[in-house]
Amino acid sequence: MKINRDKIFLSLSFLIPFFVYIITAAPDVSFTDSGELAGAVLSLGVPHPTGYPLFTLLGFIWSLLPFPFSKIYSLNLLSGLLTSLSSMTFFLLIKLIFHNLPDLIKHYNTLTPKKGQKAIKKPTILKKLNDNNILLLSLVSALFFSFAFTIWSQATYIEVYSLQILIINLVIFFLIKGIFEQENKERYFILSAMMLGLGFTNHMSTIMLVPAFIFIFFKQPGEMWDFSMQRIKFGFILFLAFILPLSLYIYLPLRSSALPEFNWGWVHRGFDYFLYHVQGKQFQEWMGFTKILKAIFGSSDIGLSDTIKEVSEIWNKNSEIFFRLLPSQLAWLGLVPLLVGFYVTYKVNKTFFFFLSLIILFCIAFAFNYPIHDIDSYFSAAYIGLIIFSAIGLCWFADKYNRIIPFLFALPLLQLMVNFSENDRSDDVIVREYTKFIATNLEPNAIILSSQWDYWLSAFWYKQRIEGLRKDVTIIDKELLRRTWYLPHLKLWYPEAINPCNDAINIYNEQLDLFEHGRPYDPREIQARFISMINCIIDKNYENRPIYITADIYMSEGNQNVDNDIGKDYNKIPVGFVIKLTKDSTAQLNLEKFNVDKFSASIRNNSGHLVDGIKNISLYYLVDLTANFALKSNKNEQALLALKLANKIAPENEQILNMIHRLETNK
Repeated sequence: MKINRDKIFLSLSFLIPFFVYIITAAPDVSFTDSGELAGAVLSLGVPHPTGYPLFTLLGFIWSLLPFPFSKIYSLNLLSGLLTSLSSMTFFLLIKLIFHNLPDLIKHYNTLTPKKGQKAIKKPTILKKLNDNNILLLSLVSALFFSFAFTIWSQATYIEVYSLQILIINLVIFFLIKGIFEQENKERYFILSAMMLGLGFTNHMSTIMLVPAFIFIFFKQPGEMWDFSMQRIKFGFILFLAFILPLSLYIYLPLRSSALPEFNWGWVHRGFDYFLYHVQGKQFQEWMGFTKILKAIFGSSDIGLSDTIKEVSEIWNKNSEIFFRLLPSQLAWLGLVPLLVGFYVTYKVNKTFFFFLSLIILFCIAFAFNYPIHDIDSYFSAAYIGLIIFSAIGLCWFADKYNRIIPFLFALPLLQLMVNFSENDRSDDVIVREYTKFIATNLEPNAIILSSQWDYWLSAFWYKQRIEGLRKDVTIIDKELLRRTWYLPHLKLWYPEAINPCNDAINIYNEQLDLFEHGRPYDPREIQARFISMINCIIDKNYENRPIYITADIYMSEGNQNVDNDIGKDYNKIPVGFVIKLTKDSTAQLNLEKFNVDKFSASIRNNSGHLVDGIKNISLYYLVDLTANFALKSNKNEQALLALKLANKIAPENEQILNMIHRLETNK
C-alpha cells in the first residue's frame, strides 16, 4: 500500500498542474521569441542565440506526434508538460528533504549547564514527520511551486524556460540525493553534473547553479571542507560528466550547413560565428558587468561613472520587478513560512542553508544585470530556492501544529486564485490577430520594414514560413540587418527583393564584419552604409512593390533618431497598423474593411507589460497617426472610423471618447 500511496501522490503532483496548464495554455503564437522558436523547432533549424539544441531536438520529436490540433498549440502544451514534470521533480525533492534534513541534527541538543546545575535538554528545532504527513506536505509544496506566478507563466506558451526550470530542479534533486544517500552517492553526483551540462545546452543562465554545485561538492552537510586528492579526482570525473552533454552543440553547425528554413546565425560559416552564437555575444553587450568592464578598460563610449549610473538603474529596475513579483510566487501568506524556513534551515544545518542561499544570490546577481523586458523568467532559480525555504518553513509548522497539515492546501489554492487571471492565456490571441491584421491588409508583393520583434515579427516568421500566410510579402527586420548572417538569409528567403542591392550590401558588410568581430570600425561610416543599403532596397523595389514601415521607424524619425534618413524622400501614409511609403501626395485613406474585434477583445481579457505595449502602439497608429492624418486631409469620416476602432481597443480612454463626441456633434 505504501508504494501505491507514494505513486498516487507523485501522480497528483504532475496531473493537477498539467490540467491547470492545459486549460490556461495559449492557443497560438505569443509575444517575443514564441513564433521564431516554434518555427526553428518545427523546421529542425537553429533558433536565436544561444541556439538551444536540447529544446529544439525535444520539441521536434514532440511535434512528430499526431495531435488533432495545430502545431503551435501542441508546442505550447509541451511547455505545460515540461513544467508539470518540474512539479513532479519538486515533489520528490521536497520529500527527500523532509525525510533527511532532520537527521542532520540530533533529536535533542544539550544545553550548556550553569555551574552547579545538571545539563538540561531541549527539543530539536525540526523533527521528522511521519510518512503520511511527509507525502501530504510534499504535495502541498509541489502545488505551491506549480502555481507560483513565474513558474506557471512559463507553462502556457512555447519557451525554453519551461525546460530550464525542469533542469534546475533535476540538478538540485540529484545533488541532494547524493548528499543524503549513503549508497551510490557518486552516481547521483554524476547525474547532477550531467544535468548541469544539459542545462548549458538549453540556456546559459545555468551558470547561476555552478557556485552552489561547487560549494556543496567540497563542503557537504555534516562534513568539514574536503579538498583531498580523492575528492579532487572525483571532481575530474564530474567535469567529464558535465562536458559530455555539451557535445549536443555539434547539432548547430551540422544543421546550419543544411540551410534549414530557420537558421539564425548561419553558424556553419566558421568556428568564430559558432562561438559568437553559442556565447550569446550580442546579448552579452547588454549585461551590466560587461558594460562596467568595457568602461574600466576604455572600450566603452561612455565613462566609468556614467556606466555605473546606467548599471545601477538596471539593478534598481530589475530588483523592483523581483520583489514586486515575490508575493505572487508565495501567495502572500507564504512569506511567513519563508521567513521561518530561513531560520529553521540555518539552525538545522548551515551548509544546506548556504547551498540554497548561493542558488538564490547568484541567480539575483546574474539576472539583475540583464536589461530585458522578460527578465522575470531569469528569476526562476531564485524563486525555486525561496520556495524550498518556504516548504521547510511549512514542515516546521506541521511539526509544531500537526493538525494544520490538511489546511495547508489552502496555500496553493490561494495561489491558484490569485495568479489565475494573469496566467490564463487560453483566450490570448493578441499577437495572432495583430499579425493577421497587418498581413491581410498589405497589398500584394509588399515589402515591410520593421523592428517590432516582440509584437509581430517573430510571429509573422512562423505564420509565413510554417503556415504559409502571405508568402508574397517580404518582411525585413531592421535591427537584424546589423548582423552579418541576416543578409544572406534574406537573400535566401526573398531573392527578388534583396538581390538588386548586392553592391550596397557588400559595401555595408565590409564595416559590419569589423563591428561583429570586435575590430576597429568607423561608427559614422557603418551607419551611413546601413541607411544607404535600406534606402537602396526601398528605391529599387518601389516601382514594382508597395513599401511599408512600422511606427517604430516612423517615431525614430520624428525623434531625430540616427536612422531618420530611412525612406526620407517618401510621404508616409498610415494604413491600419503600418505606414505606407509613397511619392503620391494625394494617397487616399480607407478604413472601411478594418476589423479589430478579436484583437480588442483579447486585449481587454489579458494583462502584462507587453499587452500594454501592443495596446499603446495600436492606439498610436489609430489616434495619433490615422485620425490626425484624416483630420488634416479633411477626411472626418475616416477620422471617426479610426477613433471608433481605437475605442474598441481602449473603451475606457476618455480622450478618444471626447474626440468621437466632437466629430459626431460637428457632422
